[in-house]
Amino acid sequence: MAVYYVKGISKDGATFGVGGYYYPLYLTATEANNSSSNTSGTSHAHTFYEFPGKWFYMPTTGAVHGAATAPTGSYGGENYSEFVNLGVNGIPYRPKPTSTNKFISLDRATCTGGFTTKPFRDNGDIRTNVYYHEMKVLTEAYTPLADDDTMTTATQKPLRSPFADDSEAFYVGDQNVADASDGFTTFTRVFANIPQTRLEPSGLYAFDFSGVTTTSPSTETETRAYSMSISFQGYNGRYTAYGSKNPPTGDVSWKFGDSLGERNVFAGSVGNAAGLSVGDTLTVGFNTPIKPIMNIDGSGYTVMSCSIRRINGNFVTFGFSHQRYQDIYEWAWEDTASTASFSKNIVTNVVTTIEGEIETRNSPSREVKTYIKTTEPTTETLQNMTQLPTALTTTTVPTIAQYNQMVADGEYLNGAPETITRWLGNIYEKSLIQVRAIS
Repeated sequence: MAVYYVKGISKDGATFGVGGYYYPLYLTATEANNSSSNTSGTSHAHTFYEFPGKWFYMPTTGAVHGAATAPTGSYGGENYSEFVNLGVNGIPYRPKPTSTNKFISLDRATCTGGFTTKPFRDNGDIRTNVYYHEMKVLTEAYTPLADDDTMTTATQKPLRSPFADDSEAFYVGDQNVADASDGFTTFTRVFANIPQTRLEPSGLYAFDFSGVTTTSPSTETETRAYSMSISFQGYNGRYTAYGSKNPPTGDVSWKFGDSLGERNVFAGSVGNAAGLSVGDTLTVGFNTPIKPIMNIDGSGYTVMSCSIRRINGNFVTFGFSHQRYQDIYEWAWEDTASTASFSKNIVTNVVTTIEGEIETRNSPSREVKTYIKTTEPTTETLQNMTQLPTALTTTTVPTIAQYNQMVADGEYLNGAPETITRWLGNIYEKSLIQVRAIS
């Protein structure tokens, strides 16, 4: 009994989709179980994409799956032989009927040969098959199938199809329909699986990415001028009726230490007290010279250094240092000032904001291919292109933090609206270009 090895892709079991060399293999389970090298006496079955409908049996002892190289030597006392049943370029093929079956009635469409392809194998989809059947039928008996017909013996698998039943393979049309003369028509009848979703690299793609709004803090210094309407002045003593510089006879005098109230202050309203603080020491100018205490030979002060004692709304009270004679009695009188003016350097914190702008940049891209079977492609919901905001901030969608995380995670954005086109039959391909988020 011959022992074989196969180079192929496993079609089932735990090794599904694994390509390489498989051995040892026998054509019956009995041979596999009884091989002298199979000490376990058991075996398991394998099928391969390259050999549709063909079953092989592998002994449990010494089983090799998907090896990189073919075996050498022997198993069970027999040298290994490669199992070959392939046509041109390794595509499974079945010949046209021979003299032993050439009298098949052709009033039914009959398969005279066939082959399969895996159109997306290089893109990682090894499950999708397209089955091609070379067909012949009496011209008057030719008729296409319905799009929902499947490729099983119980449904619409062609007579004498070389392929195993595939209930997930749908009829997608007849190709190359031609008059074969003598009243016959030849054509290629095609069935196909619905392809799996796959990703295909697409190179660099131009996309409108968001700018980033930036802010930078700084300070500004402003010299702010204030004007006060004086409504109260309090010195050592307060007189309102004296018209001469020296006190007239009979002036009231105070004994040193008498309580005279709050001394050496003036107060009034300013238009806007914003920026002023208790404790500020400012140079204040008056519209009329004032005398804080008795100074017979003095002419008063038009400018003094004063400190803010209280602020109530826009009503501000200033105090100033008084001068004192070493007399037992102090006399005081008043030359009233009605207005005062002063200024202060105000330091404010400012934030400079630079608005981001949309920038078109090239980014790595990919195409997402998905497939649906439908008779109403115009009603299919398609994804739209991602619309990023002009500038990313903490409140946009996405926020700047969310977008930065997308960049870190290698996420993709929809670079263009999704499209839908017919693939085969009523199986449609949806294509979506996506671009990688970049900073």
